[in-house]
Amino acid sequence: MKRALLPVALLFVSGCAYYNGIYNAERAAKTAERQWMRGEYLSAADSFRVSATHAETVLARFDRSRWRTHALYLAARGAALGNECGPAAPRLAEYLALPAEPVTRRAHARVALASCLLTENKNSVADSVLRPLIDDADPVVRQSATLFSARAALAQGEPERAQQMLARIPGTAASWENLGAAMLAGDHAAAERLLAARATVGDWRSDVPRHMRTLWAAERRAGVVAIADRYARSRAPVNDRAQLLLLTSDLTATRGDTATARRMALEARRIGLTAAYEGPVAARLLALDLSGTREMVDVRERLKRDSVLARRTPQLERIRHAVLLIELCLKRADRFGAGLYLAAEFARDSLRATALAHTFFRQVERDYPESPIAARALVAAALMIPDSSAVYQARALANWPTAGVSAVLRGVSPRDSSTAQGEDVALNQSFIVVTNQFRDSLRAWVRVDSTRRADSVAALLRSRGRGQ
Repeated sequence: MKRALLPVALLFVSGCAYYNGIYNAERAAKTAERQWMRGEYLSAADSFRVSATHAETVLARFDRSRWRTHALYLAARGAALGNECGPAAPRLAEYLALPAEPVTRRAHARVALASCLLTENKNSVADSVLRPLIDDADPVVRQSATLFSARAALAQGEPERAQQMLARIPGTAASWENLGAAMLAGDHAAAERLLAARATVGDWRSDVPRHMRTLWAAERRAGVVAIADRYARSRAPVNDRAQLLLLTSDLTATRGDTATARRMALEARRIGLTAAYEGPVAARLLALDLSGTREMVDVRERLKRDSVLARRTPQLERIRHAVLLIELCLKRADRFGAGLYLAAEFARDSLRATALAHTFFRQVERDYPESPIAARALVAAALMIPDSSAVYQARALANWPTAGVSAVLRGVSPRDSSTAQGEDVALNQSFIVVTNQFRDSLRAWVRVDSTRRADSVAALLRSRGRGQ
Protein backbone atom coordinates (compact mmCIF):
# COMPACT_ATOMS: atom_id res chain seq x y z
CA MET A 1 0.00 0.00 0.00
CA LYS A 2 2.83 2.39 0.89
CA ARG A 3 4.62 1.60 -2.39
CA ALA A 4 1.44 2.36 -4.33
CA LEU A 5 1.16 5.76 -2.68
CA LEU A 6 4.80 6.73 -3.39
CA PRO A 7 4.31 7.81 -7.05
CA VAL A 8 1.28 9.85 -6.04
CA ALA A 9 3.31 11.57 -3.33
CA LEU A 10 6.15 12.29 -5.75
CA LEU A 11 3.69 13.70 -8.27
CA PHE A 12 2.23 15.93 -5.54
CA VAL A 13 5.70 17.18 -4.54
CA SER A 14 6.70 17.92 -8.13
CA GLY A 15 3.33 19.60 -8.68
CA CYS A 16 4.03 21.89 -5.72
CA ALA A 17 7.38 22.69 -7.28
CA TYR A 18 5.58 23.74 -10.44
CA TYR A 19 3.14 25.86 -8.48
CA ASN A 20 5.78 27.50 -6.33
CA GLY A 21 8.36 27.84 -9.09
CA ILE A 22 6.77 28.33 -12.49
CA TYR A 23 3.64 30.00 -11.15
CA ASN A 24 5.61 32.55 -9.10
CA ALA A 25 8.02 33.16 -11.99
CA GLU A 26 5.09 33.77 -14.35
CA ARG A 27 3.39 36.09 -11.90
CA ALA A 28 6.58 38.15 -11.41
CA ALA A 29 7.05 38.31 -15.19
CA LYS A 30 3.49 39.60 -15.68
CA THR A 31 4.11 42.25 -13.01
CA ALA A 32 7.32 43.23 -14.81
CA GLU A 33 5.49 43.51 -18.12
CA ARG A 34 2.88 45.84 -16.64
CA GLN A 35 5.62 47.99 -15.13
CA TRP A 36 7.53 48.01 -18.41
CA MET A 37 4.49 49.12 -20.39
CA ARG A 38 4.03 52.03 -17.93
CA GLY A 39 7.65 53.02 -18.42
CA GLU A 40 8.73 51.91 -14.94
CA TYR A 41 11.90 50.28 -16.24
CA LEU A 42 13.79 50.11 -12.94
CA SER A 43 10.87 48.49 -11.14
CA ALA A 44 10.37 46.15 -14.10
CA ALA A 45 14.00 45.07 -13.92
CA ASP A 46 13.55 44.18 -10.24
CA SER A 47 10.47 42.11 -11.03
CA PHE A 48 12.20 40.36 -13.94
CA ARG A 49 15.03 39.37 -11.59
CA VAL A 50 12.48 37.90 -9.19
CA SER A 51 10.97 35.94 -12.09
CA ALA A 52 14.39 34.58 -13.03
CA THR A 53 15.13 33.57 -9.43
CA HIS A 54 11.90 31.54 -9.16
CA ALA A 55 12.51 29.90 -12.53
CA GLU A 56 16.06 28.97 -11.57
CA THR A 57 14.75 27.04 -8.54
CA VAL A 58 12.80 24.78 -10.92
CA LEU A 59 15.83 24.29 -13.16
CA ALA A 60 17.99 23.42 -10.16
CA ARG A 61 15.60 20.98 -8.51
CA PHE A 62 13.78 19.49 -11.50
CA ASP A 63 16.23 19.75 -14.37
CA ARG A 64 14.58 16.93 -16.35
CA SER A 65 10.95 17.71 -15.66
CA ARG A 66 8.41 18.51 -18.36
CA TRP A 67 8.42 22.13 -17.15
CA ARG A 68 12.12 22.63 -17.86
CA THR A 69 11.63 24.43 -21.18
CA HIS A 70 9.15 26.86 -19.69
CA ALA A 71 11.44 27.47 -16.71
CA LEU A 72 14.40 27.96 -19.08
CA TYR A 73 12.48 30.63 -21.00
CA LEU A 74 11.48 32.49 -17.83
CA ALA A 75 14.98 32.28 -16.35
CA ALA A 76 16.63 33.50 -19.56
CA ARG A 77 14.23 36.35 -20.19
CA GLY A 78 14.05 37.41 -16.54
CA ALA A 79 17.81 37.57 -16.10
CA ALA A 80 18.36 39.48 -19.35
CA LEU A 81 15.67 42.10 -18.74
CA GLY A 82 16.74 42.23 -15.08
CA ASN A 83 20.14 43.51 -16.25
CA GLU A 84 21.95 40.28 -15.36
CA CYS A 85 23.29 39.41 -18.79
CA GLY A 86 26.09 37.17 -17.48
CA PRO A 87 23.83 34.33 -16.30
CA ALA A 88 21.28 35.17 -19.00
CA ALA A 89 23.60 34.54 -21.97
CA PRO A 90 23.88 30.72 -21.75
CA ARG A 91 20.19 30.41 -20.89
CA LEU A 92 19.17 32.51 -23.89
CA ALA A 93 21.47 30.59 -26.23
CA GLU A 94 20.06 27.27 -25.02
CA TYR A 95 16.45 28.36 -25.26
CA LEU A 96 16.70 29.97 -28.71
CA ALA A 97 18.34 26.80 -30.03
CA LEU A 98 15.27 24.76 -29.11
CA PRO A 99 12.98 23.81 -32.02
CA ALA A 100 9.21 24.31 -32.20
CA GLU A 101 8.93 26.81 -29.34
CA PRO A 102 5.88 29.13 -29.28
CA VAL A 103 6.32 32.12 -31.58
CA THR A 104 5.47 34.67 -28.88
CA ARG A 105 7.92 33.22 -26.37
CA ARG A 106 10.64 33.17 -28.99
CA ALA A 107 9.95 36.83 -29.80
CA HIS A 108 10.17 37.78 -26.12
CA ALA A 109 13.44 35.87 -25.83
CA ARG A 110 14.88 37.67 -28.85
CA VAL A 111 13.97 41.03 -27.32
CA ALA A 112 15.76 39.92 -24.16
CA LEU A 113 18.79 38.90 -26.24
CA ALA A 114 18.82 42.32 -27.91
CA SER A 115 18.76 44.06 -24.52
CA CYS A 116 21.95 42.22 -23.55
CA LEU A 117 23.57 43.02 -26.89
CA LEU A 118 22.89 46.69 -26.22
CA THR A 119 24.46 46.34 -22.77
CA GLU A 120 27.56 44.90 -24.47
CA ASN A 121 27.60 47.84 -26.96
CA LYS A 122 26.86 45.48 -29.85
CA ASN A 123 24.36 48.00 -31.15
CA SER A 124 24.25 47.06 -34.83
CA VAL A 125 23.76 43.38 -34.01
CA ALA A 126 21.00 44.28 -31.55
CA ASP A 127 19.38 46.48 -34.19
CA SER A 128 19.26 43.59 -36.67
CA VAL A 129 17.62 41.38 -34.04
CA LEU A 130 15.03 44.02 -33.19
CA ARG A 131 13.97 45.29 -36.64
CA PRO A 132 11.66 42.30 -37.40
CA LEU A 133 10.00 42.69 -33.99
CA ILE A 134 8.94 46.35 -34.01
CA ASP A 135 5.68 45.44 -35.78
CA ASP A 136 5.02 42.30 -33.73
CA ALA A 137 1.41 41.51 -32.82
CA ASP A 138 2.22 41.19 -29.13
CA PRO A 139 2.12 44.72 -27.58
CA VAL A 140 4.85 43.98 -25.04
CA VAL A 141 7.19 42.66 -27.72
CA ARG A 142 6.34 45.55 -30.05
CA GLN A 143 6.86 48.30 -27.46
CA SER A 144 10.02 46.73 -26.04
CA ALA A 145 11.54 46.20 -29.48
CA THR A 146 10.69 49.76 -30.50
CA LEU A 147 12.25 51.22 -27.36
CA PHE A 148 15.43 49.15 -27.71
CA SER A 149 15.61 50.05 -31.42
CA ALA A 150 15.51 53.72 -30.46
CA ARG A 151 18.35 53.17 -28.01
CA ALA A 152 20.34 51.31 -30.65
CA ALA A 153 19.78 54.16 -33.11
CA LEU A 154 20.95 56.74 -30.57
CA ALA A 155 24.06 54.68 -29.83
CA GLN A 156 24.83 54.49 -33.56
CA GLY A 157 24.46 58.24 -34.05
CA GLU A 158 21.04 58.19 -35.70
CA PRO A 159 18.97 60.61 -33.56
CA GLU A 160 16.29 61.16 -36.21
CA ARG A 161 15.52 57.43 -36.49
CA ALA A 162 15.60 57.20 -32.70
CA GLN A 163 12.96 59.93 -32.41
CA GLN A 164 10.84 58.20 -35.06
CA MET A 165 10.96 54.99 -33.02
CA LEU A 166 10.12 56.78 -29.79
CA ALA A 167 7.18 58.55 -31.43
CA ARG A 168 5.59 55.14 -31.97
CA ILE A 169 5.49 54.45 -28.21
CA PRO A 170 2.38 55.73 -26.41
CA GLY A 171 2.71 58.25 -23.59
CA THR A 172 5.82 60.21 -22.70
CA ALA A 173 8.47 57.61 -23.46
CA ALA A 174 10.30 59.98 -25.81
CA SER A 175 10.73 62.59 -23.07
CA TRP A 176 12.12 60.07 -20.60
CA GLU A 177 14.45 58.53 -23.16
CA ASN A 178 15.78 61.96 -24.09
CA LEU A 179 16.27 62.65 -20.38
CA GLY A 180 18.18 59.39 -19.98
CA ALA A 181 20.30 60.17 -23.02
CA ALA A 182 21.13 63.63 -21.64
CA MET A 183 22.15 62.09 -18.31
CA LEU A 184 24.30 59.52 -20.07
CA ALA A 185 25.99 62.23 -22.15
CA GLY A 186 26.63 64.35 -19.06
CA ASP A 187 24.47 67.19 -20.37
CA HIS A 188 23.02 67.94 -16.95
CA ALA A 189 21.56 71.30 -17.93
CA ALA A 190 19.41 69.63 -20.59
CA ALA A 191 18.54 66.80 -18.22
CA GLU A 192 17.43 69.31 -15.60
CA ARG A 193 15.13 71.08 -18.09
CA LEU A 194 13.59 67.79 -19.21
CA LEU A 195 13.03 66.57 -15.67
CA ALA A 196 11.54 69.92 -14.64
CA ALA A 197 9.07 69.61 -17.52
CA ARG A 198 8.06 66.12 -16.34
CA ALA A 199 7.68 67.43 -12.78
CA THR A 200 5.41 70.27 -13.89
CA VAL A 201 2.85 67.82 -15.31
CA GLY A 202 3.32 65.29 -12.49
CA ASP A 203 4.79 62.62 -14.77
CA TRP A 204 6.50 60.26 -12.33
CA ARG A 205 8.95 57.41 -12.92
CA SER A 206 10.69 55.28 -10.34
CA ASP A 207 14.10 56.55 -11.48
CA VAL A 208 13.31 60.19 -10.58
CA PRO A 209 15.17 59.93 -7.23
CA ARG A 210 18.23 58.55 -9.03
CA HIS A 211 18.14 61.43 -11.52
CA MET A 212 17.81 63.90 -8.64
CA ARG A 213 20.90 62.48 -6.93
CA THR A 214 22.85 62.66 -10.20
CA LEU A 215 21.87 66.29 -10.75
CA TRP A 216 22.75 67.13 -7.15
CA ALA A 217 26.19 65.56 -7.53
CA ALA A 218 26.62 67.57 -10.76
CA GLU A 219 26.14 70.82 -8.78
CA ARG A 220 22.63 71.43 -10.20
CA ARG A 221 21.38 71.99 -6.66
CA ALA A 222 19.01 74.90 -7.24
CA GLY A 223 17.45 72.90 -10.05
CA VAL A 224 16.98 69.89 -7.79
CA VAL A 225 15.12 71.99 -5.22
CA ALA A 226 12.97 73.56 -7.95
CA ILE A 227 12.10 70.13 -9.39
CA ALA A 228 11.12 68.85 -5.94
CA ASP A 229 8.87 71.89 -5.51
CA ARG A 230 7.26 71.26 -8.90
CA TYR A 231 6.56 67.64 -8.07
CA ALA A 232 5.16 68.71 -4.69
CA ARG A 233 2.58 70.87 -6.48
CA SER A 234 1.77 68.21 -9.07
CA ARG A 235 -0.64 65.29 -9.11
CA ALA A 236 2.07 62.66 -8.94
CA PRO A 237 1.38 59.85 -6.42
CA VAL A 238 1.28 61.20 -2.88
CA ASN A 239 3.84 58.78 -1.43
CA ASP A 240 6.30 59.42 -4.27
CA ARG A 241 6.04 63.18 -3.79
CA ALA A 242 6.54 62.93 -0.04
CA GLN A 243 9.53 60.61 -0.39
CA LEU A 244 11.11 62.91 -2.97
CA LEU A 245 10.74 65.85 -0.60
CA LEU A 246 12.42 63.86 2.18
CA LEU A 247 15.26 62.99 -0.19
CA THR A 248 15.68 66.65 -1.12
CA SER A 249 15.61 67.57 2.56
CA ASP A 250 18.46 65.13 3.19
CA LEU A 251 20.47 66.42 0.23
CA THR A 252 20.15 70.07 1.22
CA ALA A 253 20.97 69.24 4.84
CA THR A 254 24.32 67.78 3.76
CA ARG A 255 25.22 71.19 2.30
CA GLY A 256 24.25 73.04 5.46
CA ASP A 257 21.12 74.59 3.94
CA THR A 258 19.02 73.97 7.03
CA ALA A 259 16.25 76.38 6.02
CA THR A 260 15.50 74.55 2.77
CA ALA A 261 15.94 71.16 4.43
CA ARG A 262 13.42 72.09 7.12
CA ARG A 263 10.94 73.44 4.57
CA MET A 264 11.17 70.25 2.48
CA ALA A 265 10.68 68.00 5.52
CA LEU A 266 7.62 69.95 6.70
CA GLU A 267 6.17 69.90 3.19
CA ALA A 268 6.65 66.12 3.06
CA ARG A 269 4.67 65.79 6.28
CA ARG A 270 1.91 68.00 4.91
CA ILE A 271 1.65 66.07 1.66
CA GLY A 272 2.10 62.63 3.18
CA LEU A 273 -0.96 63.14 5.41
CA THR A 274 -0.53 59.80 7.21
CA ALA A 275 1.11 59.19 10.58
CA ALA A 276 3.82 57.22 8.78
CA TYR A 277 5.60 60.50 8.00
CA GLU A 278 5.50 61.92 11.53
CA GLY A 279 8.51 59.93 12.73
CA PRO A 280 10.82 60.44 9.72
CA VAL A 281 10.02 64.17 9.61
CA ALA A 282 10.49 64.59 13.37
CA ALA A 283 13.86 62.82 13.15
CA ARG A 284 15.00 65.11 10.36
CA LEU A 285 13.88 68.20 12.22
CA LEU A 286 15.80 66.98 15.28
CA ALA A 287 18.91 66.44 13.16
CA LEU A 288 18.58 69.93 11.72
CA ASP A 289 18.27 71.40 15.22
CA LEU A 290 21.37 69.51 16.34
CA SER A 291 23.34 70.71 13.32
CA GLY A 292 23.40 74.22 14.80
CA THR A 293 24.00 73.18 18.41
CA ARG A 294 27.27 74.38 19.93
CA GLU A 295 27.26 72.67 23.34
CA MET A 296 26.88 69.01 24.29
CA VAL A 297 24.43 69.84 27.07
CA ASP A 298 22.04 71.24 24.45
CA VAL A 299 22.41 68.07 22.36
CA ARG A 300 21.42 65.93 25.32
CA GLU A 301 18.46 68.15 26.15
CA ARG A 302 17.08 68.26 22.61
CA LEU A 303 17.54 64.53 22.12
CA LYS A 304 15.64 63.86 25.33
CA ARG A 305 12.89 66.33 24.41
CA ASP A 306 12.34 65.57 20.72
CA SER A 307 13.13 61.87 20.31
CA VAL A 308 9.65 60.64 21.29
CA LEU A 309 8.03 61.55 17.98
CA ALA A 310 11.02 60.22 16.03
CA ARG A 311 11.24 56.86 17.82
CA ARG A 312 11.89 53.70 15.82
CA THR A 313 13.17 55.57 12.77
CA PRO A 314 16.54 54.88 11.15
CA GLN A 315 17.34 58.59 11.33
CA LEU A 316 16.91 58.65 15.11
CA GLU A 317 19.04 55.52 15.49
CA ARG A 318 21.81 57.23 13.51
CA ILE A 319 21.58 60.27 15.79
CA ARG A 320 21.59 58.15 18.96
CA HIS A 321 24.60 56.17 17.78
CA ALA A 322 26.49 59.35 16.89
CA VAL A 323 25.73 60.89 20.29
CA LEU A 324 26.82 57.69 22.04
CA LEU A 325 30.14 57.74 20.17
CA ILE A 326 30.69 61.37 21.13
CA GLU A 327 29.88 60.68 24.79
CA LEU A 328 32.34 57.77 24.87
CA CYS A 329 35.03 59.92 23.29
CA LEU A 330 34.49 62.67 25.85
CA LYS A 331 34.90 60.15 28.67
CA ARG A 332 38.17 58.94 27.19
CA ALA A 333 41.02 60.04 29.47
CA ASP A 334 44.28 60.68 27.64
CA ARG A 335 47.02 63.27 27.82
CA PHE A 336 47.06 64.10 24.10
CA GLY A 337 43.43 65.17 23.57
CA ALA A 338 42.85 62.30 21.15
CA GLY A 339 39.44 61.46 22.61
CA LEU A 340 38.24 65.04 22.33
CA TYR A 341 39.56 65.26 18.77
CA LEU A 342 37.64 62.09 17.83
CA ALA A 343 34.51 63.51 19.48
CA ALA A 344 34.83 66.50 17.17
CA GLU A 345 35.18 64.26 14.13
CA PHE A 346 32.12 62.20 15.10
CA ALA A 347 30.15 65.41 15.70
CA ARG A 348 31.14 66.68 12.26
CA ASP A 349 30.83 63.47 10.21
CA SER A 350 28.25 61.32 12.03
CA LEU A 351 26.03 63.81 13.83
CA ARG A 352 26.61 66.49 11.15
CA ALA A 353 26.71 69.07 13.92
CA THR A 354 29.40 71.35 12.54
CA ALA A 355 28.98 74.00 15.24
CA LEU A 356 29.49 71.40 17.97
CA ALA A 357 32.48 69.97 16.11
CA HIS A 358 34.01 73.43 15.91
CA THR A 359 33.56 73.82 19.67
CA PHE A 360 35.35 70.52 20.33
CA PHE A 361 38.22 71.26 17.91
CA ARG A 362 38.83 74.60 19.59
CA GLN A 363 38.60 72.91 23.00
CA VAL A 364 41.50 70.63 22.05
CA GLU A 365 43.65 73.72 21.54
CA ARG A 366 42.48 75.18 24.85
CA ASP A 367 42.73 72.05 27.04
CA TYR A 368 45.78 70.39 25.46
CA PRO A 369 48.07 73.24 24.39
CA GLU A 370 51.18 71.05 24.58
CA SER A 371 49.78 68.32 22.31
CA PRO A 372 50.58 68.39 18.56
CA ILE A 373 47.07 67.03 18.01
CA ALA A 374 45.91 70.55 18.91
CA ALA A 375 47.46 71.79 15.65
CA ARG A 376 45.51 69.17 13.72
CA ALA A 377 42.33 70.24 15.54
CA LEU A 378 42.98 73.91 14.81
CA VAL A 379 43.36 73.27 11.08
CA ALA A 380 40.21 71.12 11.09
CA ALA A 381 38.35 74.00 12.76
CA ALA A 382 39.73 76.37 10.14
CA LEU A 383 38.06 74.35 7.37
CA MET A 384 34.69 75.15 8.94
CA ILE A 385 35.34 78.90 8.97
CA PRO A 386 37.04 79.77 5.67
CA ASP A 387 37.36 83.45 6.63
CA SER A 388 39.57 82.50 9.59
CA SER A 389 41.48 79.79 7.79
CA ALA A 390 44.70 81.78 7.28
CA VAL A 391 44.76 82.91 10.93
CA TYR A 392 44.20 79.39 12.27
CA GLN A 393 46.84 77.88 10.01
CA ALA A 394 49.38 80.52 10.95
CA ARG A 395 48.78 79.80 14.63
CA ALA A 396 49.22 76.06 14.07
CA LEU A 397 52.54 76.66 12.31
CA ALA A 398 53.78 79.03 14.99
CA ASN A 399 52.78 77.05 18.08
CA TRP A 400 53.30 73.46 16.86
CA PRO A 401 56.03 73.61 14.19
CA THR A 402 56.85 69.90 14.53
CA ALA A 403 53.24 68.64 14.18
CA GLY A 404 52.29 66.50 11.21
CA VAL A 405 49.73 68.99 9.92
CA SER A 406 52.32 71.77 10.13
CA ALA A 407 54.57 69.77 7.83
CA VAL A 408 51.70 69.50 5.34
CA LEU A 409 51.09 73.25 5.56
CA ARG A 410 54.76 73.84 4.76
CA GLY A 411 54.37 71.63 1.69
CA VAL A 412 56.49 68.70 2.90
CA SER A 413 55.64 65.12 3.82
CA PRO A 414 54.21 64.37 7.30
CA ARG A 415 57.08 61.86 7.55
CA ASP A 416 59.35 64.84 8.09
CA SER A 417 57.45 65.63 11.28
CA SER A 418 58.84 64.34 14.55
CA THR A 419 55.39 63.93 16.12
CA ALA A 420 53.13 62.73 13.28
CA GLN A 421 53.59 59.05 14.10
CA GLY A 422 52.85 59.62 17.79
CA GLU A 423 49.71 61.60 16.91
CA ASP A 424 48.44 58.75 14.73
CA VAL A 425 49.17 56.15 17.41
CA ALA A 426 47.28 58.14 20.06
CA LEU A 427 44.28 58.65 17.77
CA ASN A 428 44.20 55.01 16.67
CA GLN A 429 44.39 53.73 20.23
CA SER A 430 41.53 55.98 21.32
CA PHE A 431 39.50 54.96 18.29
CA ILE A 432 39.91 51.24 19.07
CA VAL A 433 38.94 51.70 22.71
CA VAL A 434 35.90 53.83 21.87
CA THR A 435 34.58 51.54 19.13
CA ASN A 436 34.90 48.52 21.43
CA GLN A 437 32.95 50.37 24.11
CA PHE A 438 30.42 51.38 21.48
CA ARG A 439 29.79 47.76 20.46
CA ASP A 440 29.38 46.76 24.12
CA SER A 441 26.91 49.59 24.67
CA LEU A 442 24.84 48.56 21.65
CA ARG A 443 24.64 45.00 22.96
CA ALA A 444 23.48 46.36 26.32
CA TRP A 445 20.82 48.46 24.57
CA VAL A 446 19.52 45.36 22.78
CA ARG A 447 19.31 43.40 26.04
CA VAL A 448 17.49 46.23 27.82
CA ASP A 449 15.09 46.69 24.91
CA SER A 450 14.34 42.96 24.80
CA THR A 451 13.66 42.90 28.53
CA ARG A 452 11.34 45.89 28.31
CA ARG A 453 9.40 44.31 25.45
CA ALA A 454 9.07 41.03 27.32
CA ASP A 455 7.82 42.88 30.41
CA SER A 456 5.31 44.80 28.26
CA VAL A 457 3.97 41.58 26.73
CA ALA A 458 3.75 39.92 30.14
CA ALA A 459 1.89 42.93 31.54
CA LEU A 460 -0.54 42.84 28.62
CA LEU A 461 -1.22 39.13 29.11
CA ARG A 462 -1.79 39.63 32.81
CA SER A 463 -4.24 42.43 32.13
CA ARG A 464 -6.22 40.03 29.92
CA GLY A 465 -6.15 37.26 32.50
CA ARG A 466 -3.74 35.05 30.55
CA GLY A 467 -0.64 35.42 32.66
CA GLN A 468 0.26 34.26 36.11
